[in-house]
Amino acid sequence: MIKSLVAAAALILLSSFAAPLRVDVKNYFNIAEEQSFGNLHYKLSWSSHPVENYYKQEYLPAGETSEHFDHMLMMDFAITSASASQLAQQKKAELEKQKPSDPIINYTLYEKAGELMLDFILSDSSSGSLNIVEHNIYRYKNYTDKAGHKGVLLIGISERAYGKNITPFLTALKQTRVEKLNKFAGYKIPDIEIKS
Repeated sequence: MIKSLVAAAALILLSSFAAPLRVDVKNYFNIAEEQSFGNLHYKLSWSSHPVENYYKQEYLPAGETSEHFDHMLMMDFAITSASASQLAQQKKAELEKQKPSDPIINYTLYEKAGELMLDFILSDSSSGSLNIVEHNIYRYKNYTDKAGHKGVLLIGISERAYGKNITPFLTALKQTRVEKLNKFAGYKIPDIEIKS
């Protein structure tokens, strides 16, 4: 049982450049379907409950799609005995394994007030040239939802650049990365509730 819980927890935001399949969107977290961060407003666009103890929701600004987005807000919840620290370290190890095939990858893991924040950049060059660069900030938190489910809650923001926009994106990120990190550290996480 512990093994299956850790395996399910490992699903938490295994970042991929593949677009999710279109399905009916269900609000598993019972929170507002519209969320805001900074000057952007996001709407629930995709959700998944692939195994019994794992839930995922993605939010996009109007006009953006999972196939080609510039900004995304995401929330994952795993009902698990694993800790936020274990899952953050697991993601860090995954990024380390990807380094030989993705020279863009870099990351920093921070810990503050019982939360862990993973700030990282990765890319896709599957066609032989650099297609996509993605900057992510993930917050991992040990969490008990309003219904009493205990596990790890992850909330993340993701920004992407494509093709000719990659160089300006990376240049700007050098100036804004710390500011974005601090701003997201102060983002108020909604109180989720998984209903059986």
